[in-house]
Amino acid sequence: MATISTTSAERLRRFRSRRSRSREDAPLWVAVLAWIVALIVFFPVFYMVITSFKFEPAAVALPPQLIFNPTFENYATIFNIDFLPFFANSIIASVASTVVVMLLGVPAAYA
Repeated sequence: MATISTTSAERLRRFRSRRSRSREDAPLWVAVLAWIVALIVFFPVFYMVITSFKFEPAAVALPPQLIFNPTFENYATIFNIDFLPFFANSIIASVASTVVVMLLGVPAAYA
């Protein structure tokens, strides 16, 4: 029968206690840093969506207008023009790009 020395058992116990730290033990700066990174990443998407509800002069105004009258005119314009060919081109380009990347990436992952 195998026995573990007390020093090995003690090291194993300390290692397990360090790994089982809960989320509450995370320092405040980690949470603050995570929020800052999330805002930096998601702000451009938020700004793009908000700007889509502005009239063109308000959308390009400097400094940007934070309070504005929202409008759906930009979305109505999309359906009034021949939008389908542009959308189809975007879908074709994205699917072709994905296929090429997968054809190159999957074999490289097994190399």
